[in-house]
Amino acid sequence: MEFLGFHFSYIVIHHTFTAASSTQTARSRCELSQKCWTLQNEPSTHGTAFPAQTVDDIGLDIWPASEVLCRFLTNHPALATRATSVLELGAGVGLPGLLAALLGEALLMLTDYDPQVLEVLQCNIDSNSLSDRGRVHQVNWKTWRGEPDFGHFELVLGADLLYASALVKDFVEVLKHVLAPEGVFLMAHQIRRSILLDPKTRLPRLEDFDAPLELFQRIITDAGLHMREQLVIKPEKTDSTSDSEFRVLAVCWTETTLNNMPL
Repeated sequence: MEFLGFHFSYIVIHHTFTAASSTQTARSRCELSQKCWTLQNEPSTHGTAFPAQTVDDIGLDIWPASEVLCRFLTNHPALATRATSVLELGAGVGLPGLLAALLGEALLMLTDYDPQVLEVLQCNIDSNSLSDRGRVHQVNWKTWRGEPDFGHFELVLGADLLYASALVKDFVEVLKHVLAPEGVFLMAHQIRRSILLDPKTRLPRLEDFDAPLELFQRIITDAGLHMREQLVIKPEKTDSTSDSEFRVLAVCWTETTLNNMPL
């Protein structure tokens, strides 16, 4: 089906949601429209309720940053159509990686750490008719340093990866091993700032900076990589104790690659 010039109009995603003190599976259609992705839940035919403690609620949820990254790819499809290889790190249910593969004809690898998440990733690959060029691999950022060798990827994707400063150094080490010399890493990030007590007003407020993101920027620079902010989405309403700002960042080995991105 052709839609907005693409040969598909939605992606099928199996994920989880919490209801009645249990975590249940869901099957959603992520429908493509002119400006956004719309999640339409459908009755699941793949399993029933699980005890909440046995399911990875983090890895199997659909996080807003992944939808932001999908919107960016939809608005700049040449990033995906020109790539011959796509990798998503910390993929969760794999929405951005699946989209990139469907936009073009690239080989796709989706990675995560949790075995249960990997099973769902394989299900999502199969459900979107990508079994012939999509694969799933387990990657532990703390221990993986290039063995086994997965090769280099022209387009590397990540959404909502930097939620704790302790993860950042290991993540960058992984990125350095997988990003091709002229490759692009696109990351959608939701700004998260700690809440503190304002010494002047004695009221709670957000810190002025996102600690994991600032650490990421420093380590990226020290590693000889180059980063550029591609998109900033500000909250419609300002709230002193919540964050709903998103950014899409591009990271490349050279300024030339950044400048030549097909935007």
